[in-house]
Amino acid sequence: MRIKNVIVLLAALAAVPSSGFTFQAENTLEVNQVNADVFEVVGRPGVMSNDYWCGAGDYVRRSLNMPWNTRIYISRELGKSDTTGKRSAVQFTMSPEKVGVTPWEGNWVSNILTLGYSMSATGAYGECRNGYRGSFFF
Repeated sequence: MRIKNVIVLLAALAAVPSSGFTFQAENTLEVNQVNADVFEVVGRPGVMSNDYWCGAGDYVRRSLNMPWNTRIYISRELGKSDTTGKRSAVQFTMSPEKVGVTPWEGNWVSNILTLGYSMSATGAYGECRNGYRGSFFF
């Protein structure tokens, strides 16, 4: 009887879509895959723009194992999370052409969460060090 229960449990877990996986970034923000080309970093009260980039850079490096020079683009600006329903999330992609996003080509941007704006994985992860403002994480 126990083996049957274990098999049923394993089958149920296998049926859960992979989008149910939540990655916790170094700054404790959750990152969820929206689809094959888009992931989102889910905010919480008090986070700053660079915190979303920190989550994105950490996810691209530690979860996706992509190279440090991988370009990460904003595919949807700050808005409601598609994966959790929470109020604040930013969506990112590494394939802007696949999701219909035109890369930002300006020399300067006043909001680093602007549609099409990009950073390398190195730059995004570097925001983890810039965003803590003396918090308990370090």
